[in-house]
Amino acid sequence: MPQIDQAVIIDGWTQPGWSGTPLIELRGTNLPSNNSRGLRLMVGGSTVRGLAIGGFYAAIELRSSGNAIQGNHIGVDAAGLNSVGNEIGVQVNNVAGNLIGGANPGSRNLIAGNGFGIAIAGSFASGTRIEGNYIGSDLNGTAALSNGIGIQIVNAFNTVIGGSGGSANLISGNTTGIVMGVNATGNQVIGNLIGTDASGLNALPNDSGIVLSGASQNSIGASGLGNVIAGNFSRGIMIGEGVSGEPAARNRLFGNLIGVARDGSSALPNGIGIHLIGATETIIGTIGAGNMIAYNLADGVLISQGLGSSDANQVRGNRIFANGGLGINLQASSSPGPVTPNDGCANGGNPNNGIDYPTIYSAQLSAGNLVVRGEACSGGNVEIFLADADPSGYGQGSRSLGTVAVDDAVPGLIDPAARRFTLSIPAGSIILGDELSAVVTDANANSSEFGLRVTVTP
Repeated sequence: MPQIDQAVIIDGWTQPGWSGTPLIELRGTNLPSNNSRGLRLMVGGSTVRGLAIGGFYAAIELRSSGNAIQGNHIGVDAAGLNSVGNEIGVQVNNVAGNLIGGANPGSRNLIAGNGFGIAIAGSFASGTRIEGNYIGSDLNGTAALSNGIGIQIVNAFNTVIGGSGGSANLISGNTTGIVMGVNATGNQVIGNLIGTDASGLNALPNDSGIVLSGASQNSIGASGLGNVIAGNFSRGIMIGEGVSGEPAARNRLFGNLIGVARDGSSALPNGIGIHLIGATETIIGTIGAGNMIAYNLADGVLISQGLGSSDANQVRGNRIFANGGLGINLQASSSPGPVTPNDGCANGGNPNNGIDYPTIYSAQLSAGNLVVRGEACSGGNVEIFLADADPSGYGQGSRSLGTVAVDDAVPGLIDPAARRFTLSIPAGSIILGDELSAVVTDANANSSEFGLRVTVTP
């Protein structure tokens, strides 16, 4: 179709008889060119709303800034129940400051049945806002109409996917929900439902929820604006190197429910909660802004070597419990079992520099205080947890009880390379017979696996 060379408002909502779903459909099914576009906006400031667009290479291509794409069915028929797919639903082609969707429910786009639901690329593609859409589901948000990739961002920055209230997107039913590729940086994914239905209580799985491949300095969740990333078949989140070894560094994950439904308590497992492969300097939680990583079928957090090292990944301040594998698994090829044996505080060939897990000597209740003594690697900060039962005997951590720095002046009793720690805190709700575990994070931000569980005694 002809490109649009001036600012326009294309408003299907004004069509007589409109009552919330499109009455006007654009179909490119019989067009011969694989470069066909339904609408190509060359000049900024346009609004497109209330259309059903399918059968094109790209339903809508944005070649200008300041446009709003709202209330459309893109790759789906007017009824919102059947696929009429495009190769790309909305293509943001090296331009800034566009809005796809909006916080008002009437601004919601239904973007489903496409190869790529939304594709954003180019070094000038900044500040795109993706709000309030259903991406990969039917009109009701209860059944899958899969995109291959729901949202793809490559060589683009400062995209905001989601937000508070009505700005949250439903990104479910896709092969992959969100992909950030090489040179995707400064992007935020906040407040969305990823792998659930519109209620947030039932699974509507992507194969993988979010994949960062060679992408650095992006944020998944924020304090008070976490995502629900649950019900996905393979991984909730995967962060790794690009196909040519491009680094994935300094990505941050805060405040998310991973394997947990929107209500914050019901199990809605992913296969693996979070998987890092050759990623560095990842921050998975911090004290006061942690994630809940629970009920996943395999590991809660799995950290594996890639083409390069997978070091300086910190896992702190999270609630990690009831996962089918380990709570935190530093996957060492040299280890015969799922838990990496302690070997003297460092083994550079293993993830997170092979940091040893802490050893708790004793956990005692005395005069209303809980006193925990043990040892961990020099320079480390130890986080003590109320332990979740784990068949390996190594705890997961359902609740953080406190942190303490190791005393670098006092050698360990079991490993002379380690140093001792003592944490004394009010006992609170801790009772005799409870079990504790611990994780240590060293001065280089390498976090360990959970240590062996220890029972609280008098």
